[in-house]
Amino acid sequence: MYSSKFRKYAKKTGFLDEDLSDKYQRGLNNRILYCIHHSKMMPSSLDGWIEGSLHLNRLSKQLCQVQLGTHNIQTWHHWPKGY
Repeated sequence: MYSSKFRKYAKKTGFLDEDLSDKYQRGLNNRILYCIHHSKMMPSSLDGWIEGSLHLNRLSKQLCQVQLGTHNIQTWHHWPKGY
């Protein structure tokens, strides 16, 4: 949601890509910002920052789903017989 709103309003500002990239980074979730800064490829444009953050957000959601699935499988072993 942050990325889509940022893109929507960024077009209206007239700021250069470099300035928009800086402002976008300042509004990012700290965990995502940290991951991007510690990745092998630093984005060089606003589009790169947005693509990178969206990718990390999708990976984070997938990880949560896997962890929830793993947790549910582990609890099956503790259910009474017959379930």
